[in-house]
Amino acid sequence: MAKYTGKFPNVHVGDRNYLRKGDKGEEVKKLQSFLKWAINAPIKPGGTYGEKTTQAVKDFQQKVGLPVDGTFGEASLKKAKEYEIKPGVYQGKLPSLLVKKTAKQVINDALGWAAWISKDNSFHYGHGRAAHHNGCYFCGTNTLSGARAKKGVKQYKKTYCCNPFVNAAFAHGGLDSETLKLCRNGSSLDYHKGRGYDTSSKFKKVGHPKKSNLKPGDVLCRSTHVAMYYGNGKIVQARGEDDNKVGSKKWNRSIGITTLTDKNYKNFPRVYRYRGKVNRKVTIRHGEYGDRVGLLQDFLAWYFGKEITSRYKCFDDETLKYVKKFQRKNGLKATGRVGKDTLKKMKTVKK
Repeated sequence: MAKYTGKFPNVHVGDRNYLRKGDKGEEVKKLQSFLKWAINAPIKPGGTYGEKTTQAVKDFQQKVGLPVDGTFGEASLKKAKEYEIKPGVYQGKLPSLLVKKTAKQVINDALGWAAWISKDNSFHYGHGRAAHHNGCYFCGTNTLSGARAKKGVKQYKKTYCCNPFVNAAFAHGGLDSETLKLCRNGSSLDYHKGRGYDTSSKFKKVGHPKKSNLKPGDVLCRSTHVAMYYGNGKIVQARGEDDNKVGSKKWNRSIGITTLTDKNYKNFPRVYRYRGKVNRKVTIRHGEYGDRVGLLQDFLAWYFGKEITSRYKCFDDETLKYVKKFQRKNGLKATGRVGKDTLKKMKTVKK
């Protein structure tokens, strides 16, 4: 038997004693975390009591024999505190090694990866001696010599300069084979003076369209910089503002989402657009972003009987820790990579 070890919500809100659709805040987050653990609810603990949370509450109420109304009150809370997961195999959906993505899905996940890294302030800008060769944290190809060693760079393993950042977005978010191979080799598509993207079979040059005609995921290039169009007049980029002072404003915004002004856009004479697709088997590993990482995190939360605080769909350091822990507990080599042997064990393991 396994009982929930996370925090339960306080159901007393103002003059009522229940949480309901439309509520927001920390108590809703606690409820959502419990529902993910208890019934593998397909929700993200974002703190908004919407349709998915309402349905998850109904599913839980039905499972424990309560009246099904979609509100979470004292009776539901009592059942939640008594609730135990019985030993058995996982009933949720596990991820697949087969990845099928259209160009639109590749771009969406590449942007999701870029947004994740831009919001994680442990990552910052780092310029290598050859800008497109300073490696990738998740591939383990960063080197001190490739990350401003002469300036005494701090936390050099979590640095990206502009071009490797865009490459890694398509590699670890989009899972594009061409960019993923380069990323693992410590390199990336080179934008310098128009080379690299021109020769790629996946990125098509679209000239310099009107700013209003840019599409999310477009790669904006000039001879000294590269960025991704994020949509709604924004770009996401790794830029050389970092002052190398941990936690400073410049450090934190050196990888981020910023406004693309008309003046700034004029400085990007070349725009490239991804037009490939993905249809192959890919091992799930550290640094990936996407739906199947979310499914993996749902399993880990069930197996360990506790809330995984990682960003949902982001295979970050904490998710890596729990994957290795699962592998060690079940006699597998603790590589942190989820392949066919680890998935097979996940399908049959009981707790």
